[in-house]
Amino acid sequence: MVLLLLPFTRDKEELFHRVSKIWFRRFIIPASLLQVEVRGLKNIPHEPVIFVSNHQSSVDIAMLLAYLPGSFRFIVKQEYFKVPFLGWYTKFAGHLPIDRLEGIEAQKTLDKARQSLKEGKSLMIFPEGTRSPDGRLKPFKRGSLKLAFETRRPVVPIAISGSFEVLPRESFLINPGKIRLTIGKPMSFVAKEKVSKKDYVEALEKVRNTIASMLSEPL
Repeated sequence: MVLLLLPFTRDKEELFHRVSKIWFRRFIIPASLLQVEVRGLKNIPHEPVIFVSNHQSSVDIAMLLAYLPGSFRFIVKQEYFKVPFLGWYTKFAGHLPIDRLEGIEAQKTLDKARQSLKEGKSLMIFPEGTRSPDGRLKPFKRGSLKLAFETRRPVVPIAISGSFEVLPRESFLINPGKIRLTIGKPMSFVAKEKVSKKDYVEALEKVRNTIASMLSEPL
């Protein structure tokens, strides 16, 4: 579908993004017999934001692409870009690879992320750094909210429930089941002249506690 439309499209990254949303929502998710409930869509403001979500399963990416409105880009581990076909599609859709939060390559990714926000595209971050091995919420990586403090963009917390049971970490078979996406109210972390370690830790805890609270609701 993308290859047919590419010659007639100016914003090729946006084309990849929109087609993937249609593909997952209209074909993959129904074919997998998944029941999806989405709560809190009205909490998403009409401006570029930084989505912060827990990460239980590989199916999380499909859920977020299928059901979140607007245009956004993932900041994901470099390993996703090495997967045949999926990695190629991920790259051309404009999603951003990162392995470490420091160094030249990481700085390039952060620069591209800032540019995406300026262009009106939101960002999606998995602050745990990788999929949960047991479905439980893991500690957040230290640099997860760096962009939020730098850019003053609202942080929108997202809790994904049920995806671990649908597709556990070591499995390649999607089990029919229910998944819930809960979108919390936006949070703002105003950049100070100098952000202390205490400020940063408190912000991380606030976002993590909000996601943990949404995850605690019965599925």
